[in-house]
Amino acid sequence: MIGTASTANVGRVSGLGADEVIDHTQTRFEDTVEPVDVVFDTVGGDTLRRSFAVVRAGGRIVSVAEPARRSGPGSAGSALSILWWSPIASNWSNSHAWQIMTTCGL
Repeated sequence: MIGTASTANVGRVSGLGADEVIDHTQTRFEDTVEPVDVVFDTVGGDTLRRSFAVVRAGGRIVSVAEPARRSGPGSAGSALSILWWSPIASNWSNSHAWQIMTTCGL
């Protein structure tokens, strides 16, 4: 699993079990990540749009931030599943991410 974090949180994300952590304040993930099976987006916006460049054909993009729409580099002609999950509870926590990924078959 590859995670992204700010410089201050790299150790925390690594401690959660990420195999690789990219400091998004220093490096754009799409410049270093090879095609992956799944992108789990919690940010939306430009980050979500850039995620299309790193998901392999047949992969999945799951966003809890906003509906994912195909656009930008790497998205043309790629067959992938796009899922959007809107958290209902106001007490969103990290455990919800695992529930979403399980529900979506990730």
